[in-house]
Amino acid sequence: MPDGESVEDVKRRVGEFFYDIDAKHVDSRILIVTHGLPLRLAINIANGVTLRDLVRHGWTDISDPTGSVHECKFVPLPHNESFELDLHRPYIDEVTWKNDIDETMRRIPEVFDVWYDSGSMSFAQNHYPFENKEEMLATNSKLFPADFIAEGLDQTRGWFYSLLNLSKSIFDRSAFKSVIVNGLILGEDGRKMSKSLQNYPDLMPTVEKYGADALRYFLVSSPAVRGEEVAFTEKALDEVNKKLFNRLENVFTFYNTYAPQEESSVVLPGSKHVLDRWMVSRLNILILEVTTSLDTNQLDRASRPIADFIDDLSTWYLRRSRDRFKAEDEVDKQAALETTRYILVTLAKVMAPFVPFIAEDLYQKVKGVDGVESVHLENWPVPGEIDSTLIESMVSARKLVETGLMLRSKAGIKVRQPLATFTYADSTTLSVELAEIIADELNVKKVEKGSLVQIDTELTLELKAEGQVREFMRAIQETRKKEELSPSDYIVLTIETDDVGKETIENYRDMIAYAVQAAVFEYGKVGEGAQEIDIDGMKLRFNIVKKG
Repeated sequence: MPDGESVEDVKRRVGEFFYDIDAKHVDSRILIVTHGLPLRLAINIANGVTLRDLVRHGWTDISDPTGSVHECKFVPLPHNESFELDLHRPYIDEVTWKNDIDETMRRIPEVFDVWYDSGSMSFAQNHYPFENKEEMLATNSKLFPADFIAEGLDQTRGWFYSLLNLSKSIFDRSAFKSVIVNGLILGEDGRKMSKSLQNYPDLMPTVEKYGADALRYFLVSSPAVRGEEVAFTEKALDEVNKKLFNRLENVFTFYNTYAPQEESSVVLPGSKHVLDRWMVSRLNILILEVTTSLDTNQLDRASRPIADFIDDLSTWYLRRSRDRFKAEDEVDKQAALETTRYILVTLAKVMAPFVPFIAEDLYQKVKGVDGVESVHLENWPVPGEIDSTLIESMVSARKLVETGLMLRSKAGIKVRQPLATFTYADSTTLSVELAEIIADELNVKKVEKGSLVQIDTELTLELKAEGQVREFMRAIQETRKKEELSPSDYIVLTIETDDVGKETIENYRDMIAYAVQAAVFEYGKVGEGAQEIDIDGMKLRFNIVKKG
């Protein structure tokens, strides 16, 4: 009101009263009779609450019942003119106390720039020059300078500068060999994270939902490690989980389904299979890239290749090797298992600095009898031989697959429908093994050289029949999933169809039985609840039962 007081005015008047009466009545219990507002402000003053705190939390004047009693444990604090806690000069100079021998303790007025304390850390932590003087001054000292320092961008004019200034003045060299500067983490709205704006999710619920490693990987692979700004979103953590950790878990789960139960040593596989040799070379490239980048403190360049490697491991190597894990060829099956295990163990070591919990979990699952207690006690892997020619050839093969799939899509022909021929330009050199992979991936009978890249889309009766059978196998596999059967479960397959359908299926009986793991393959009435499908005119009803 005009000529009246604001809440801050009342607070200031109450503060003056409390400090005055406290000074006059030392070690006394004082009874004060007052209204609700002065009482509440007195308690805030005693607790060092600032006006900004009151406004931030929403100021409301709540009246207490008449005659209520409140205890206020008042302690004089260094404060500014508004009676807010302030530990800076000159307010801190008013604070004194008695030590154990009844001496009055006061602040020493001759204080250097506070950055001197942090800037002297590099030598003061070793109690130089009173201790470790020779070691600190040695040419190859283990104590000085530091390998690297790490802090936020805002410290370049503070701590970084004072470290460099003092070290150069005293030792004529820098206090550090390298600097890692992290940038600001912004909210999803693009503004700096702020308590007042509340533009960020709570830390612990976020970690509990997505995992600490997802947050670690997001940050270490972001521009923030190069001193740049980065906007934080929960969606980014979700993508890390899906594209990295979930894929990696799927690889392990598939491996574990077919892996021998007894523990054995992890050895460098000597497999001659093109996929195994390619994946081991990719692993050696990963080790080399991560090691080189870590040695130069380029954390983003060290961490990002891990995502690309896991993508190759999951979506190409494992997908192309699935049948090998199930095959009756024990030599090839063992080669695939040994290669996958070696890759998983080594990958856990490479991932350990970036995602320590995920890496530890994976390592414990696959380390074998020769593994140490923890992946974090393992030696860092050394890159082995890299077959550059094979790496380049696999890149070419995958590009040809992409082109072939695009041509299929344009022609409106599903991948499950076999085709006769895929032709690629004769300027590309492919081994027989890679040509077989391309043929299998594109579902064509033959891959050959020619003047341009093209795919034969003409469908013969035989090709159409095989396409129908593959659609049928897909329907059986979908039913297996719905029935929650494991890859190792065998089934009894009962089929009801006409004579033409039976003839078509019989021509591919062995292929179907092997693909869907049908221990029993029979024809007959399937009854109610059976699956019904119509594949380009071939009508079938079928039922599957887990074989006991």
